[in-house]
This record gives sequence, C-alpha cells and structure tokens, in this order.
Amino acid sequence: MKEITYEMVRKMKFVQDNLEPLMRRLDPKITAVVYTYDHGSGEEVVSVCRNADIVNVCVTADSLAALTMDVVRSLTC
Repeated sequence: MKEITYEMVRKMKFVQDNLEPLMRRLDPKITAVVYTYDHGSGEEVVSVCRNADIVNVCVTADSLAALTMDVVRSLTC
C-alpha cells in the first residue's frame, strides 16, 4: 500500500477548491467533482458526477494542468 504523498493532497485540494467550482460553472448539471486515491491499485481518479452519470478520469502522474485538461476533455467526448 502506497502512502499518501504531498502531491496527492495538493491534487485533492486543487480539485476541491478550483476544479469543482470551474466545472460546475461550465456545466450546471455537474453536481460534484471529487479526487480519490485507490490504495489497492495505486490509481488516482477524478470522478465527475453529472445528473445520474459518473465519469471517472485517471489522473495518476498528472500535473495540475494536465489533470484539468484531462477532466475537461473527458466531458466533451
């Protein structure tokens, strides 16, 4: 099991404080944007909840800029 790193905490705070408000302004149907870390697989994921749909985006090893781009792109596909 991998320890929680400073970078993971930084991503979590970024998603909570910056990305979620941005995404909710871009699409009022978005109800939540959440960063999670899976201890079993070591994967970092941002989940975007829109109405009854959830889109999970892998953000493992992403910078904050790449994380933002990946999440925004996932909603346009």
